[in-house]
Amino acid sequence: MSKEITLQEAALAWAQGKRVEAHPVDEDTGWGLIVSVGIEDGRYNPNVFTAPIMHRFRLAPEPPEKRYRPWRTGEVPVGAQIKAKKHDWRSIILGVTSSAYIHIAGGGFASDYALENHEHSIDNGKTWLPCGVEVSE
Repeated sequence: MSKEITLQEAALAWAQGKRVEAHPVDEDTGWGLIVSVGIEDGRYNPNVFTAPIMHRFRLAPEPPEKRYRPWRTGEVPVGAQIKAKKHDWRSIILGVTSSAYIHIAGGGFASDYALENHEHSIDNGKTWLPCGVEVSE
């Protein structure tokens, strides 16, 4: 558990882009993340630094790193662009076999190899994502 920090330390850390949580002193509502105004996935916005209710503050724990598993046959986005993480080339996913072997222009590879070494895009290269499916555990 993170140690508590002062109001000034919390405001500075938040302004520097660090994740900060607040907890009302006289309530038992638990800790809540302080987010920018207009973002809905936190309990508090920056007004908590000037609110009349007294709060305790701490640096928020980092969210767990996302984990992925290799694609299964029906999950491979045929037609998507694919690129290597460490080399400067792109290709198109042309198809996939029943054993999840991915065919691209000029070759192919297993889906576990794709997850480790490649990224894919379904929006013509604007966004690159891992070649796999996110898992919760």
